[in-house]
Amino acid sequence: MRNITSQAAEQCLQNRMQLAAFAELHFRSSVEYLWTGTGLFSWNGQTWLGIGLFGKIGVISEDSQLNAQGVSLELSGIDPVLLPEALSEIEQGLPARLWVAFFDRAGTIVPDPILCFAGRMDQPTIDESGETATISITVENRLADLQRRLVRRFTDQDQRMDWPRDTGFAWVGQLMDWTSAWGVSSKT
Repeated sequence: MRNITSQAAEQCLQNRMQLAAFAELHFRSSVEYLWTGTGLFSWNGQTWLGIGLFGKIGVISEDSQLNAQGVSLELSGIDPVLLPEALSEIEQGLPARLWVAFFDRAGTIVPDPILCFAGRMDQPTIDESGETATISITVENRLADLQRRLVRRFTDQDQRMDWPRDTGFAWVGQLMDWTSAWGVSSKT
């Protein structure tokens, strides 16, 4: 594993290794800090809400090629009445980050948990079964952007998305109707 501290490596060699995952998820109106334990936990200047057995993280994989690998996050046990509100908060493209943290025998977090995945949330899927529902969100690696076609135009509006005060393309629309020729004198 990359970027692992010596203290975390030592915990990996212990017979009773304790670890947890932490997830920072950005939504439209807030940022949620969740962890796989129970109760509240303070780390990295935030208070993380424990979701215990109600949360699930899919396999995080990596290969030697430049392939965009994603990871699935799942939250179960949701009251179906709350689904519309929960779904209105999810916006495609907002960031998500996942860490793995090791704990010592006293239950204290070992310094420098490992950032094991960072990406952007995709559209959620919902599974309603019985009295509860499950929301699954795929978090895409930023490499997925390289596989998408970039649709940009040589227009003033498109240029101002990146450079709001740039007027370099302000006259492009009028050039479409221009009938004069370059380099020809207007005197005849």
